[in-house]
Amino acid sequence: METGFDIKICPFCQETVKRSAKKCPHCQSWQNKAFGFQNHPAYVFVIMLFPLAVVFFINRQLFSNDKPQFADYQSQIQIINSEMSFSTQNDCLTITTLGQIKNQTDITWGDVSIEVQYFNAQGKLIDTGSDKTYDLVLQPRAEQAFRVRFCASKPQSEYASQKVFLRYAERTPRWP
Repeated sequence: METGFDIKICPFCQETVKRSAKKCPHCQSWQNKAFGFQNHPAYVFVIMLFPLAVVFFINRQLFSNDKPQFADYQSQIQIINSEMSFSTQNDCLTITTLGQIKNQTDITWGDVSIEVQYFNAQGKLIDTGSDKTYDLVLQPRAEQAFRVRFCASKPQSEYASQKVFLRYAERTPRWP
């Protein structure tokens, strides 16, 4: 005769089973703690959550804001030289600035934004132009040529000098 101490309740089907049973005779669930944990809903949740956590971690590493910010390195990227020239295209006086940029950092920069300010003989700002050059990539410790071109808003005779600024760039992603 079995006493209350010889039986237990199956945690899965709630039927009575012998305390010494390894499997429930009703639902076939393992009765020891190691096997019982596998059938627990939290276990399934943890197993499904793990791959999502891995994907999240990889995306965070690739696209996080912890990457170097251009403002921290802007002084190490310099415009070496620049020249302006004029031409007429489609009834538009086109002003072209051609020059070189030197990247003295160990970082590859892309999506470069260049601004050119144009001054008259008295040093007054008379025109400006900017260009975000998506195909311009500044390699580490290298020089790179650039060109900014747009329609001038003043007659050619008013343009005396120019100043070129590198306003923004993004670190190009490195793949693991």
